[in-house]
Amino acid sequence: KFEILYPSIQQAHNLDIKKLPNQVIERIVNEAITEIIGCKNEEKESLIRSLREAMTKTIAFHDLTEMLSTLHKYKCDVPSDIQDIINGALEFSKEIKKKFSEKLSLQELEELETESSNYIVQTPEMSQTQEFLEKAKAWVEKAGTVSEQKKVPVKFLQNLVNEAKLIPVSFPEYSVLKQRYQKAHNCLTRIYKLMKTSKTRGAA
Repeated sequence: KFEILYPSIQQAHNLDIKKLPNQVIERIVNEAITEIIGCKNEEKESLIRSLREAMTKTIAFHDLTEMLSTLHKYKCDVPSDIQDIINGALEFSKEIKKKFSEKLSLQELEELETESSNYIVQTPEMSQTQEFLEKAKAWVEKAGTVSEQKKVPVKFLQNLVNEAKLIPVSFPEYSVLKQRYQKAHNCLTRIYKLMKTSKTRGAA
């Protein structure tokens, strides 16, 4: 493999090193080292070109990580302009995490998702922003449907309440729906108790 890549090594293998003058051996060794370094530099430049090409459009953080891992393997530094782009995305991701730890308004979540789409590097937190926004809009739509109905299955109300807990949005409708669910749940519990008591008396 090395003989194919580096002609100077092939040349050295075809010669009887012991019969060569020291100056010739030194020249062959220096040429081989130069070829090895040159080849590795070409590989590094090729990796950098691939990275730049990949970042001409949005790139998933997972895919970027794999490319950076390859660069690290070849001991190749990431260009400063690309590193700045990556750092910017990571810093914004920290902001997203911080905001997710609190409850946002739906408008704030929409603004967060819009800002996320402006970054070339798409981190898991940015993808999560879009997922949460879709779930939040779907929740609001279901909540609106429930508010228009007088009779709603208790299980449906329970699911709505539980879904809201998993979305980092402060829904104005949540407290009303939660109260409605609790009342329905308490009523259902009392009915079950009465039915159980009635069966016990009947058996006696």
